[in-house]
Amino acid sequence: MKFQDVIAGSMTIILLFALIAFAMMEVETPEELRLAFGVSIGWVFSRGINGYNNARKGKVTHDEWSG
Repeated sequence: MKFQDVIAGSMTIILLFALIAFAMMEVETPEELRLAFGVSIGWVFSRGINGYNNARKGKVTHDEWSG
């Protein structure tokens, strides 16, 4: 896990707590907060998908291609 992954996960959790706090205070959530949360969720998923794809590339053997 890279440091960038830790930052993305931490940012998502902090923004989720902020959204929960706004909901519990029954105050309208700022649009910027919702957009930032959406961006952070996208960042986390893209990091996860890239990590999964990179892990699959490392497991491929090319014995059948070598002739």
